[in-house]
Amino acid sequence: MNKPRQVRARSDNAKRKRRESVLSAARTLFRKREFDTLTMDALAAKAGLAKGTLYLYFQTKEAVFLEVLLTELEAWLLELSAALEGAAPSAIARVVTQSMVARPILRRLLAMLHTRLERNVDLETLISVKRRMFAMLTPAALALESKLPALPAGSGLRFFVRMQALLIGFEQITDRNELAERAYEVPDLSMLRIDFATELEAAIADWLAVGTRRQ
Repeated sequence: MNKPRQVRARSDNAKRKRRESVLSAARTLFRKREFDTLTMDALAAKAGLAKGTLYLYFQTKEAVFLEVLLTELEAWLLELSAALEGAAPSAIARVVTQSMVARPILRRLLAMLHTRLERNVDLETLISVKRRMFAMLTPAALALESKLPALPAGSGLRFFVRMQALLIGFEQITDRNELAERAYEVPDLSMLRIDFATELEAAIADWLAVGTRRQ
């Protein structure tokens, strides 16, 4: 009588492993190639799946990378929440920045979220992604508020929303090709070159300082 349940369990496990293989393949390819050059064919081949099988799990490559984004975001927030517990309030901006610097895939995907990844998925998928992001951010937002009691209630979530905006801007500005790097070597242009970590930490520190003064 237990046989159907065992078969179902094996089937569910196989599906989970296939999804994980797709996400692993997507990360590997994303480290080496630009998003525009990636195709569902390439993802299927890297994951060791037939293209038709890949479409049973994800309808577009944007849907694949939204799922990668969610897994990267979840891992980052868990790591950050743990780091915040032992951090002094004065070190929060540095802790947040260093944790983000260590996750280049997450930075790149967040920078592409609104302009690329959300443009080729259906409404149901997008709503699900937004809800999952909100659920992930809420504990980290509360952890931040507990470290900084002077922040108004609800400011923790607003912090992460504004940090994403800062991150997108700094990531795009500092993601320079070789030609742009050479241009900044010209003496009168060198002041325009910025460092991602330095600018993000300063911007976060400024926002937190203003937020705590408002209380």
